[in-house]
Amino acid sequence: MKAVLFLSALTLSAPLAAGSVREFRHTAADGIERPYVVYTPSSTDGGKRPLLVFLHGAVESPAVRADPAAYVRRSSFLKLAEACGCYVLFPFGQKGATWFDDIGSGMVLAETERVLRELPIDEKRVFLSGFSDGASGTFYLAATRPERFAGFIALNGSLPVAAHLGALPVYPANFAARPLYVVNTRSDPLYPAADMQPVADFLRRHKINLSYRTPDGGHDMRYLDAELPALTRFIAATRRRAIADADWESADPAASSGSDWLHITRLGGKARAWQQPPDLKLRHRKAVLGLRFDTAEGSLKVAEATAGGSAARSGVQAGDVVLALDGADMNDPATRFFLLRQKRAGDPFTLTLRRGSDILQLSGRFNPPYDYQVFAKRPPSARVRAHFSGCRITAETSAAAEIAVDFARLPPHRCRRIEVVLNGKRLPPVAPRGLQRFALDQAA
Repeated sequence: MKAVLFLSALTLSAPLAAGSVREFRHTAADGIERPYVVYTPSSTDGGKRPLLVFLHGAVESPAVRADPAAYVRRSSFLKLAEACGCYVLFPFGQKGATWFDDIGSGMVLAETERVLRELPIDEKRVFLSGFSDGASGTFYLAATRPERFAGFIALNGSLPVAAHLGALPVYPANFAARPLYVVNTRSDPLYPAADMQPVADFLRRHKINLSYRTPDGGHDMRYLDAELPALTRFIAATRRRAIADADWESADPAASSGSDWLHITRLGGKARAWQQPPDLKLRHRKAVLGLRFDTAEGSLKVAEATAGGSAARSGVQAGDVVLALDGADMNDPATRFFLLRQKRAGDPFTLTLRRGSDILQLSGRFNPPYDYQVFAKRPPSARVRAHFSGCRITAETSAAAEIAVDFARLPPHRCRRIEVVLNGKRLPPVAPRGLQRFALDQAA
């Protein structure tokens, strides 16, 4: 963990030194080069080791962290790397390349593949993890691009955030093939355990393999030492295995690769009764000012006060410069974030601001709490449920015009031909090679 080297690509002529931090660069699909860091555990015993991919928080920041290697050195997550003897990949995102958009999520997957090619990693023991925004991003990728990973570790994050911010809709069925290890702390001002408990209950009702932990603590990982034994057991016991039962839902087959061997390649047709929109309503209790700031001049100058928002109702106007909230200085967006996360919906507040040459104090009350639908994104989608056994795939579809089967990823078998039964109709047996498409009019 002492040396830090900078390479334009991950090409290794010698193994990484034990306990080292090495920084590399990757050019994402937007043409921008960003850093990523690889940590090597102190003990690797010469064999293939698990890989943890760790997504950082605050991914909507405009700039990438100035010193990624220093961030990694300070990360308490390295305690888990040492406890399980895991390599750790730290991608670095920013606004425009977040864990919730195509650029950022594609970057994470590409960097993961590069590390797998170059390091002695057990490809069946790759885990996606993250804290805060990184944990919410873990939920998002677990529901949209799970195929590379053995399991998911989400620390102080929010499935509702993933469902709201994600470029693709999130469907509960897509969590079924991989185990989730989720931690929400009881005093977290952003995602407290009590607020996230209905999410855990919802996932369990959908038969998701979920370990949900609710230790004491705030929005930090001070609980990590106490969680290490359970986390290391989770990593040791979890491997990516070929599955016999597959269940996948998608609204955009062009953007979503499917799950394991089952893919949706074209939407079409009527939805069946068993394909119901997911229904989970939660109570929104966070305080929101409803302001957009123009920080070009180095101050919190109001670019827009949302009509009907908390600040607008108190009298804030575009052009005002916000100085303080309840007497505490708001000299930058980060300070504003930390102040607001301590407030709750319905709380009273006082804003100090400058309007022209005048200093004003405006009083108001934050937005009242309200109920919202977690899975509000509901474009047309298709769902497929399938089972493989005895040289036969049995699949039932809803609102799908075409599906595909990746025969190379089926559980081990000795079948020379495999029969596909699609919505009750037997199709001609096929040789189990590569990715093959099946149109629903074949089974009409």
